[in-house]
Amino acid sequence: MQKLSEHKIEEMFQDFLIALPDYMEDFIHNGKKDGYIFDYSLDSLSTLEEFAQRKVITSESVMVNDIAAYIGEVIIVNYGGGWRCSIENGPKSVSYGLPVVYGFNNYGLEFSPFEVVGVFVERPRKNHFFKSIQGYINPLEDELDLDDLPTEDY
Repeated sequence: MQKLSEHKIEEMFQDFLIALPDYMEDFIHNGKKDGYIFDYSLDSLSTLEEFAQRKVITSESVMVNDIAAYIGEVIIVNYGGGWRCSIENGPKSVSYGLPVVYGFNNYGLEFSPFEVVGVFVERPRKNHFFKSIQGYINPLEDELDLDDLPTEDY
């Protein structure tokens, strides 16, 4: 794969932002034709999972981009923030060059819906999209439950 310059990555990101409203309009319209309602609510994420499984999405599918963009827009509508191109952490970052959502929590975390969809495609799990988002909204509130682990007393 050819290495792209940061300038080219930024240019591709700007193209993504320009096309995003049209992508979302088409995605929502096509979903509606198939009986799926995508209204940017958190509840619509379970509908999105069902849609993705019924469409048999693969990691190379163009639909991955639409689903990832929709998830990003759900975060922005419900929690605020916006899109940016992830290049700050350098080429070794998992999200390098991808559109990510930022500014939606108090921790400065970036959320990569493209990675989340990639994981779902490989290993679909119920509520994966919602749980992934919640893990970024309040990451420090999810305490580990260690009650079932053995202790020295065992």
